[in-house]
Amino acid sequence: MVRILSALWIGFLLFLTKILVAMLMLELERSRNCMLKFKKAKNKHRKHAEFKEGDMVWIHPSKDRFPKGKYGKLKTRADGPFKVLQRIGENAYKIGR
Repeated sequence: MVRILSALWIGFLLFLTKILVAMLMLELERSRNCMLKFKKAKNKHRKHAEFKEGDMVWIHPSKDRFPKGKYGKLKTRADGPFKVLQRIGENAYKIGR
């Protein structure tokens, strides 16, 4: 009798495991779709820019890239033009005057 109950419990637990895995996969798919929808909406007005070696560019560094005391509300935040010396990555460049 004990073996029959344990076999039933094992079968029941396997059944629950399959259901939970299916629910988890469904939730992962939903979250992935939601993330892609959000990404599409956020990137809608974004302009992709690629620069070649020799192009002249302006830079707009963030607040933490400025030396202490050189960043202020009324001070200019852009600098340039700089020449692109080398492309390092998809969105990284080595620049110089």
